[in-house]
Amino acid sequence: MGKTRLLRWASGVISAKLGRCSFCMGFALSGAVLGWAALAAIASLWPGFPFLNVLALWPIGFTALWFLHIATSGARAVASERREMPGPDMTRRRTVGVFASAVALAILASAVAAPRAWAFKCCSSDADCPKNHRCSLLSVHCPNQGACGKA
Repeated sequence: MGKTRLLRWASGVISAKLGRCSFCMGFALSGAVLGWAALAAIASLWPGFPFLNVLALWPIGFTALWFLHIATSGARAVASERREMPGPDMTRRRTVGVFASAVALAILASAVAAPRAWAFKCCSSDADCPKNHRCSLLSVHCPNQGACGKA
């Protein structure tokens, strides 16, 4: 019973955020960039670092998450376009164009949101959190320090 509820909750969160949320895309992109920079710095400064392969999981994971966001955003756009334009009007060329434009928009949105993604703020309620987010899922709670952004 508990596993089913957990799976439904996780599926709901993933469906709500994956490919739709520029904040989450920015977080994944900035995590990937910081991870690759850290990996390159450690590899160049300490060539014999014994846990380099383990450390590589950080940027690989964030990069995979960012690519998944981008691809899902494109797939959602194509699915939406197909619902609006059923039948033979949706050609392969149009499908590729819709996918490419959605991917380009998602890359742009994540690049713009990336600097803000790591600026965690304290939240006192869900109303203080970024749009379409629940405070308990993304932000650090700082009840003694006031509302979001006033820490």
